[in-house]
Amino acid sequence: MSKINLAGLLFCAAGVVMAIFQAIESMMTAGEIQWKQIALVDMFDPEQFVWIDNLSSAFLRNALDTFVSWPAFGILIGIGVIFLIIGGLTRK
Repeated sequence: MSKINLAGLLFCAAGVVMAIFQAIESMMTAGEIQWKQIALVDMFDPEQFVWIDNLSSAFLRNALDTFVSWPAFGILIGIGVIFLIIGGLTRK
């Protein structure tokens, strides 16, 4: 197994673990089950993302705004899948 495949598996595993913990957290609240998404904006200080609003390209600004608002577990699983694909394509 190459290092790229291992990194892909670790990213996917981290995403699945994060999703499981979010599911457990949502079930532990009193009353209704409420799913709370954790995005990059929620994990870091919002001041870290001010530079996105100052980009001159509207397309890039909108794309990055969308990316940082995606659920973190989805981003981790997506990065893992990309690494697994790259590892499969570069396998000897």
